[in-house]
Amino acid sequence: MNVSVPIKTLCEEISNNNNSNENYLKILSKLYSYLKNSDKYQKDIFLNLTDKGLNQLLSLMKSKNENLRKLSFIVLILILYNNENLQNIFCEKYNFNPIGNVICLNWLPSIFKEKVNLDENLINELKKNANLGNSNSNTKYWKFPNNKKYTDEIIPDPERYLLGFFYCTKNGIFSAKDNNNLNNENEPNLKEIIKNIEDGYKESNLELFVEIKEKNKNENKKNKNSMKNSKSIDSKKK
Repeated sequence: MNVSVPIKTLCEEISNNNNSNENYLKILSKLYSYLKNSDKYQKDIFLNLTDKGLNQLLSLMKSKNENLRKLSFIVLILILYNNENLQNIFCEKYNFNPIGNVICLNWLPSIFKEKVNLDENLINELKKNANLGNSNSNTKYWKFPNNKKYTDEIIPDPERYLLGFFYCTKNGIFSAKDNNNLNNENEPNLKEIIKNIEDGYKESNLELFVEIKEKNKNENKKNKNSMKNSKSIDSKKK
């Protein structure tokens, strides 16, 4: 492995807000080289990044540069992959909550807001996908919608997909078998799932879900009024 820059130096440089996109890409590429070759560097990189560096990785996932978004995401994934201790520390730092068996790292991409109706059917599909764990994935990361063309080398754009990591337990990564052993009574309902996504990244734009909730409230009112009017008409006919 030809990696000459020390991990500590790379992690310190990540925290520098004055870096150009080109410099960030170089730094991330070198961190990726460490992580791709061995998971023994996970803890070292995580600790040297400190909160400032981790914040920067999450921030870079929302960069205007597509390559930066992808590379910062996969570096974060490789830092946390199948490492229960680091995942727990990370989730505690940022108040990330599981959706099914995964932790979603990015906010709902704009394409979801523009082209997809975020209704209960979609939420149920999302929950079903997340509950499958890594048994339904060909990658070290979770993606929704699922798309088999993406691999650990070909990364989806965080602006177009919901992305995250598989939540690790003492026995390893969750699988579909683990999920079958869960008590169905403890499965989160629609409100809980929405809350988990909202809580997942508190720095994100929550207006979307507020807008969706208000829209659903208005639709429910319309449906109730429509039912009342229908009953009123029927009673008059009688």
